[in-house]
Amino acid sequence: MEVSQIVIKNIIMHILDANVGMPILSNWQHPDTDEIYEFLEIHISKLLKDQNLKPATFNREQNPVCNYAEELGQTRNAFVQYTGEMAKLVYDIIIKNPEIPSADLVFCIFEVEQQSFMAILKFNYRYSYIHYTEDGEEGRVNSIIKQKTALPNDSQKVDEGAIINLENMHIQLLEKEYEINGEKQFYFSRLFLKCNSRQSDIEKAKNFKKVTESFNKKYFNQDMQISDGFGKEVLKSIEETGNIDIPQITEKVFKDNEEMKEMYIDYIEKAGFIEDHVEIKEDVVRKVFNKRKIKTDNGIEINLSLEQENDNLEFVNNYDGTITIIIKNVNSISYK
Repeated sequence: MEVSQIVIKNIIMHILDANVGMPILSNWQHPDTDEIYEFLEIHISKLLKDQNLKPATFNREQNPVCNYAEELGQTRNAFVQYTGEMAKLVYDIIIKNPEIPSADLVFCIFEVEQQSFMAILKFNYRYSYIHYTEDGEEGRVNSIIKQKTALPNDSQKVDEGAIINLENMHIQLLEKEYEINGEKQFYFSRLFLKCNSRQSDIEKAKNFKKVTESFNKKYFNQDMQISDGFGKEVLKSIEETGNIDIPQITEKVFKDNEEMKEMYIDYIEKAGFIEDHVEIKEDVVRKVFNKRKIKTDNGIEINLSLEQENDNLEFVNNYDGTITIIIKNVNSISYK
């Protein structure tokens, strides 16, 4: 979703500062200004492109946020009232759990290609420094003071937020874990939105890589050729088909070894990858699978990409079972 496509219709901000002791709810929508529109458009666009964004669906049983969203999908007359009620729900969670940061909570209804969405952006407070001028009996004093309630600027991003499609109630969610009752939890989905979330693209890619590396370690003692084969076939698959085609990758890596093919498919199915095709954005797959970290038993580490490996490294299997690594095409060396 491009910034140029976003058309903002309604904005309101509620202040959720735990130090105040109560939420400071706005009684009116935010004034219309081009600067604020641009600021929010940038943050919405960044949120939608975040690799940690994950899809979620409302648990509709006794869910006030879902009810408010459905009402706002029909009419905006109660926008101020309903957003205030939702802000109070978040504030109650903040007050009961000191680990969750105070924030300004912005609700924004916008349209993209005639579809309506509601963004809930939690701008957690950050420290910043500003100048302060004070006139006293002996003259003016300019000083630097610490600002404790600064918001992320337009070059940064929100830590937590959700985009709700007001037509089908589908959710795109970005959240962080905080300590609640002695354990780390996702409060934004579990306690506020009351929704069930699935893995983000980055989580799916990392988990798929982790399971594949675990299989390689268990059955091939971390064989470099197997590891390289998987990495290259995954990248080729995402480039050609737009997803991770598990049967095709398995066929290419294990070739005529039917037993190993079956064992691998069974292994990843038990890890939760039960579909033949795993849909993940190409840039996420490249970020995860193109990275290579080679670590030897004598403490040497080499970091490079799969694409660089063919031209810059050579592995020689020695008669005594050891491996010689030859680094090629080096123009210069620096010591750190």
